[in-house]
Amino acid sequence: MKIRLIAALVAIFLSPAVVLSGECTAQFTAGILDAGKVLVKTHHTLTARLVNSSSDTIYLRGVKIAQNTEIFTVENASSGAIPPKSNRDFIFTAFSLHNLIYTAVAFAQLRCSVGEYSLPITLTAEFIYPDSTYNFTQNLVGSALATALSLYLQPQTSYTYKQAREYMWGSIDNRNGTVECVYTGRIVSTKGIPDASKFNTEHTWPQSKGSDTGPANTDLFHLYPTWAPANSARSNNPFGIVAQSIYWQDGGSKAGFVAIGKNDSIFEPRNTHKGNVARSMFYYCTRYGNRQGTYDKEGFLTVQEDVLREWNNLDTVDAAERARNEAIYALQKRRNPYIDHPEFIERINKLSAQRDFPPYPRLAASDERVIFSFYGSDDQERELSVYVANTGTEDAMIVSASVSPDTDSNFTVTDITPKELTVANWTRIKIRAKRPKTGNIDGTLKIRFADGLPSIPIAVSATASQPSAIEESSLAQEQITQITDCTPHPVLDEATVAFSVPEYLAASARIIFYAPNGRLLADVTPNIIRQNGYSYVKFHRYDLPTGFIIVRLLTSTSSDARIIILE
Repeated sequence: MKIRLIAALVAIFLSPAVVLSGECTAQFTAGILDAGKVLVKTHHTLTARLVNSSSDTIYLRGVKIAQNTEIFTVENASSGAIPPKSNRDFIFTAFSLHNLIYTAVAFAQLRCSVGEYSLPITLTAEFIYPDSTYNFTQNLVGSALATALSLYLQPQTSYTYKQAREYMWGSIDNRNGTVECVYTGRIVSTKGIPDASKFNTEHTWPQSKGSDTGPANTDLFHLYPTWAPANSARSNNPFGIVAQSIYWQDGGSKAGFVAIGKNDSIFEPRNTHKGNVARSMFYYCTRYGNRQGTYDKEGFLTVQEDVLREWNNLDTVDAAERARNEAIYALQKRRNPYIDHPEFIERINKLSAQRDFPPYPRLAASDERVIFSFYGSDDQERELSVYVANTGTEDAMIVSASVSPDTDSNFTVTDITPKELTVANWTRIKIRAKRPKTGNIDGTLKIRFADGLPSIPIAVSATASQPSAIEESSLAQEQITQITDCTPHPVLDEATVAFSVPEYLAASARIIFYAPNGRLLADVTPNIIRQNGYSYVKFHRYDLPTGFIIVRLLTSTSSDARIIILE
């Protein structure tokens, strides 16, 4: 994300969060946790303190983190009580392989006498490399990163084809007088360039695809020693997974066809060379462009980039590849960035084509439900907040937010600040509820966005009675029982509720559906399926009322609950 976004966030969150009228007197001591500059591949911790300055016990229901990439995790986020005049510290940990700025929003989901709602806190960290070699890539993604890498590679030292082969056969790939074919593992004893009819030099990016002249013809980062028959079998075919009609194979490499019904010949290197091939191809395209042959309609990398990305992850960089990178760097004065940082390719959408990722908002609400509780109070109105975070790469605009049904104006959206939901920011939606005359009042808050973005539904409820159906039976510090997912959601037809319980509690697990007022709707415990360490239950929505229901997971010692929207 851009540095300017972080500056904007700091300006917004310099002061502690304001406690809203109607909410419990609890707040974070700071609105933003900034780790500053931290090293990649190291775990950095940030501590957030939630202060309960009221005389009311507050229960933590959990902590939800909205983020584009899984960078931040949280400790001490299990449900439990925060007594009056006490604190709760949350330990957030940040970890990344990339030298990028990350921003996320964490929501502490609370329950107190006024109801259920959340408090936000923003997390940010800028990861940097421990050395200065790739400082020029700091916070770059997409075409900006690809261009910067290309500019870095241009002023390399080049050699004649004979000189390049002498270096490769005589020192770079020579181990005590022997050289190994990268495709087959066959060995040749040599101190220099061998007989070409037996062992020769493979151009990973074929000469007929643009590597026949200039530095591309002699660039050691894509030249490898090969057994002559393997080089011939590879020819100028693209790399891929051979699925049928193998017409050559040796040492784990093979040549054949891509799939049934396809007559496209491809070459699949053995597993130990797949990642090397991928990083050589990425290097070549970055240095020389996505070159093509005389009769090709598109660049050579285009048809194979997807599988090469898989190989980059499958066959990771080993000591031999790192040593080869150093040896070539000593000669060409430039390194292969994808060997030093194979994760660079993750930051480029398509190296062969559109390099920038399509911009998109990524929206996440603080809660699936908001509950106004008038139990034990004479208040006639109360106000709580819902938050929506944007952790995507494009701004979003809130068009409207309203609660339906609203025939008696039981729920009113009183404020949306701001309506423009910028990247790495959040907005607050304030809802006012009237005290129910009898029973409960239920509705659905729908937050609608411009540009065709899907709306976000949130269950809203107000009650003057004790909402027993949604009170967890255990508020222990360790949340060992948890509903993990409901798919699809909202529910249109059949859906699956997944949950986790310790093995010693599995036999006592029950899944029960409740209406918001606590009325039992269905006990689906007999439908629970346990398979390969997972537990889940399937159900049909036509057996249940439209709107939202409460799914409760019970065991002999613990429980969990979750709101599900039925459409």
